[in-house]
Amino acid sequence: MARLPPSPKAVAPTVLSLLSFVLVVVLMAIGSSPDWQSFALISIDTTTLKRAFYTGAGSGLPIHDVYSLHLQTTCESYLIKASEVKFADVVCKEPSTYVKFFPLVFIQNDLTTHRSRQTVDSLRIPGGIQDIFTKKYNMILHVAFILYIFAITSAGAGILLGGAAMFNVFGKVAFVGLGNSVLSTLLLFVASTMTTAIQSNATSVINALGAPIGISAFHGSGFMTLTWCSCVTSLLATGAWLVVDK
Repeated sequence: MARLPPSPKAVAPTVLSLLSFVLVVVLMAIGSSPDWQSFALISIDTTTLKRAFYTGAGSGLPIHDVYSLHLQTTCESYLIKASEVKFADVVCKEPSTYVKFFPLVFIQNDLTTHRSRQTVDSLRIPGGIQDIFTKKYNMILHVAFILYIFAITSAGAGILLGGAAMFNVFGKVAFVGLGNSVLSTLLLFVASTMTTAIQSNATSVINALGAPIGISAFHGSGFMTLTWCSCVTSLLATGAWLVVDK
């Protein structure tokens, strides 16, 4: 049987699948690196608490300025507030497929390490700041991580299927590519929705509970930009596969 001629229409879904793949890989890479603190999913700022303690007690509070949650690790750092905020002396835990964020434990560890007489309880840090992660968000982030892994696999398959479609390796390649792209988009959409919910809800809860004692939460836009761009790119690849399948 004669092979069908190459299909230039398949170039678009191939390129879009490649772009989606790269975006998710970058998202995973910065989620385990201490060099990308501005891309943290959420960061807890204790600087106001430390200033208030110094004003009242006349001594410093030996804890980090920032405790941050990333896709594959947690980090502790200090803030340098000049013309722009910078992170210094960043220390991160070993990357893990199941990150557990225990901010009150991290703060207590700092106090214990420096032989401080203060404790999380004496500082009146609300337990709810940690409870939202131990009871819900740590597990949700773990599920999101698994979905990202499947999404990378699916996007990689999309690249191979795009190449097969360009050269018409087999008859139903466009249909298979379409189904695979729909799956990839769905995985990225759910994972992005879950991480967005963690970022938004956790920030609100921490700011509400921590405001009276000087603890706040903040986040940049980098993580959300990457995850939603990868999702939109995958959706565009799905549309491109529809054109190839006609």
